[in-house]
Amino acid sequence: MSRLHVGRIVAALQRPVTSRDPVRAAPSLIDPVPVTLGGRVVTQVDGTTCGAAVLLMLRASGDPQLAAELDDQPERIAERQLDVFDRVRSRAVGPLRWPRRFGSPPWTLAREAVFPGVTYRSIAVDDRTSQGREILHAVWHATMAGLPVPLYTGGNIGQGIARAVPRHVVLAVLPPGQHASGNFGFTSRQLEPSTMFPSTAL
Repeated sequence: MSRLHVGRIVAALQRPVTSRDPVRAAPSLIDPVPVTLGGRVVTQVDGTTCGAAVLLMLRASGDPQLAAELDDQPERIAERQLDVFDRVRSRAVGPLRWPRRFGSPPWTLAREAVFPGVTYRSIAVDDRTSQGREILHAVWHATMAGLPVPLYTGGNIGQGIARAVPRHVVLAVLPPGQHASGNFGFTSRQLEPSTMFPSTAL
């Protein structure tokens, strides 16, 4: 059994979740801590499944039974991730299936996102506008309340359509060393599914 406290995957990002020297300083962004289940580092299956990896960790963070299953049977993580990827691509454009090579579309990722007491929706954000800043502030408040938020990364249309298209999904979670409902400035931590290391702050 890994050292991950069942049902607290998001909280586990705030502390070492694998065996480490207890005297050693807390990990920093330079020394990230991998998320492990059943002794395995959890990462996305391939270059197109970041959204599915985020959805699986989101669901497991609010579902102790799923977290226990993944912790006890880590060999099922890839299988469960691919099941999620299959669901997120189905009925993406009316009855049509989304092409695998394009990953997870934001609107179906929101449809498939599951966390107790939360309904997710897809919103395009321009962080240069007051509305965009309000949305990012809402993300911060959600993470401070202990609610993880999937986020797509991308550039802006001014850098060309290829840069503007959302290309990668991360999971915003409570910053390390902070507790839900605290007021500690505009920071949030993201779960990076290509490595499943906590990543940079917002």
